[in-house]
Amino acid sequence: MEHQSSPADVAQTVKRMFWLAWQAVGQTFGMGALQDNPNANEEAVWDCVANRLDYSGIGGGLKKDRDGKYEAYGDYVFGRMMKMRVKWTDDGVIDTSDNELRVDYEAWCMDYPTYKALYDAAVESLE
Repeated sequence: MEHQSSPADVAQTVKRMFWLAWQAVGQTFGMGALQDNPNANEEAVWDCVANRLDYSGIGGGLKKDRDGKYEAYGDYVFGRMMKMRVKWTDDGVIDTSDNELRVDYEAWCMDYPTYKALYDAAVESLE
């Protein structure tokens, strides 16, 4: 699903989406407690996502593909399982999955049942 943001705000909107989702997860489970940082702020959460500080698996972090699209994927962020992927372009197009979210993987969906709901909350919080 595509969402349109202003080109000047697209990166901030994506960062805010990760921040809101991380807060919505609320807690770590199991061994995630070893990476827990309950006092993390938005910048720390984004740094953890962008630099794969919790998870070194394939596909995580922040990267740019051959088509010029940016992609951020947060599997685990400070021990909280997010399984969240967002792609975007410099011209303000944010691309997210249309798949149904699962509370056992994307616990943030308890507060934001769709990526659109998360996107809308991010935009509203930045106004």
